[in-house]
Amino acid sequence: MKKTRWDKGLISMLISTLITAVIWVGVEVYRAYFKVNLPEGVEKHLIRVDTSLDVQVFDKLKERGIE
Repeated sequence: MKKTRWDKGLISMLISTLITAVIWVGVEVYRAYFKVNLPEGVEKHLIRVDTSLDVQVFDKLKERGIE
């Protein structure tokens, strides 16, 4: 019988794939363990911040002499 020989490139690819999978699972377990769950009713106390820039405020500040 002829023995099959593993190529060094194939072995290194398998090892790096195994390391990647272990790290991936570890990170997902860490994220699941430290996930922050907000209690019910918190959403009603949160407000949405308006990110639009009001240029009229800058004009009023210039009129007052504040730059």
